[in-house]
Amino acid sequence: MQFKHPEILYALFLLLIPIIIHLFQLRRFQRIDFTNVAFLQKVTIQTRKSSQLKKWITLLMRLLALACIIIAFAQPFTASRSALNTKKETVVYVDNSFSMQAKGPQGPLLQRALQDVFQQSVGSEQISWFTNDLARRNASVQDFKNELLSVGYTEKQLTPAEVLLKAQQLFSNEPDATQQLIYISDFQRQEEFPEIPKGISIDAVPLRPVSTNHIGIDTAYIASKSVNTIQLKVVVSASETRAQPVSVSLYKSTNLIAKSAVDLSEKTSETITFDVENTGAIVGYVTLNDPNIVYDNTLFFSSNAPERIKVLSINEANANFLQRLFDQPEFEYTQQAHDAVNYNTIPDQHFIILNEVGNLPSSLVTALRSFVTNGGSLLIIPSTTADLSSYNAALGLFNLGSFSAGVNQERKITQIAFDHPLYENVFEKRVVNFQYPKVNAYYPLTSNATSALSFEDGKPFLIEQTGSYLFTTAINSENSNFQNSPLIVP
Repeated sequence: MQFKHPEILYALFLLLIPIIIHLFQLRRFQRIDFTNVAFLQKVTIQTRKSSQLKKWITLLMRLLALACIIIAFAQPFTASRSALNTKKETVVYVDNSFSMQAKGPQGPLLQRALQDVFQQSVGSEQISWFTNDLARRNASVQDFKNELLSVGYTEKQLTPAEVLLKAQQLFSNEPDATQQLIYISDFQRQEEFPEIPKGISIDAVPLRPVSTNHIGIDTAYIASKSVNTIQLKVVVSASETRAQPVSVSLYKSTNLIAKSAVDLSEKTSETITFDVENTGAIVGYVTLNDPNIVYDNTLFFSSNAPERIKVLSINEANANFLQRLFDQPEFEYTQQAHDAVNYNTIPDQHFIILNEVGNLPSSLVTALRSFVTNGGSLLIIPSTTADLSSYNAALGLFNLGSFSAGVNQERKITQIAFDHPLYENVFEKRVVNFQYPKVNAYYPLTSNATSALSFEDGKPFLIEQTGSYLFTTAINSENSNFQNSPLIVP
């Protein structure tokens, strides 16, 4: 006969206590006065033998009952000689995913689990163990304990099926070995456990955090971007509402640049907005203050420096103002003469300007049409001596309308279409009173395109149609003071 818990048999020594009590007759007697002593002696003589027999029988029954209880707790079993020689293998799985950072009654779940495993002796000749990101096979008990305390957290998470498969790979192929898997996890993933193969026993050790109210950063994304500012939106969510606001901090590199608070008292998700200075490439992170589980308290992000915008101006007039306008780090500005255009460079551009070219040859118009079709942007600034025939042929291809004969009459540019996409993130407020620029001559335009700027009589000065832009007059300093107006920032 064998015992599963032989250490409990030490409790049999407690049977000495009733024996000692019996031998020393540790009983308290009550004194009773009798008038006839002879009668007392008679009673004593008659009952002494029967009393002693009852006491011994009672003692033996008590000892037998206590012994049976102790032996039952020791869990006796019978086994054949071959079973006694069976080799025992133990595989320990420790879940070290980020969710194991949650606080338990005695500290973080993972750290407490590692300490408990370290302190308990594993009754096995050899131990194989693994986590979500490493595995050890046939390690000694001492090596197992020493390496166990160095386990850290990982973003990986094994499913129950993967845990069982990994354990089977670590077990030996010996047919007579008993195989035990100790499964230590918080069991956050609600997945059905696979069918357990015959011969493998699993001891699941579920760990539970003190609080299940958890908050984390879901995502962060760039909502909009302008020349000076990047608008970053951060989505924070919680498993349930929280009475206290949560602090959210934004860092650029290692420098704190903004801070905000999230109110989740009435809802479980909130989006906050940060305005970040646009300085090209940005590397930073967003963090929130939630001491329960810290693995998703920090979200790192990066914004690459935007590709430089390639701008090409094809000139027949002075282009100094264009060079000043695009003399910025975000632009790659080049210019070519109208009679020496390199057509091979056109497809590589993002923005092309026809700067007061008098005549538009069909070869150039064809190349520009292909450029616009492929997503490029085009701006046409007509010459005061423009060949209207070539211009109108080109304008028709770009759906910009057609010019009429030029009008030599001064006009002020007074109307701004603030809702036009061209002015998105340009104006802080609507400007209603400023020094209006003027022109001395212009070309009347017939078009269905949208006006971005108009003269005082409502006729278009600047129009846009699917990425193509057109001025209705030359904007050189002889014909207009538009280059010096607040509408252009050189």
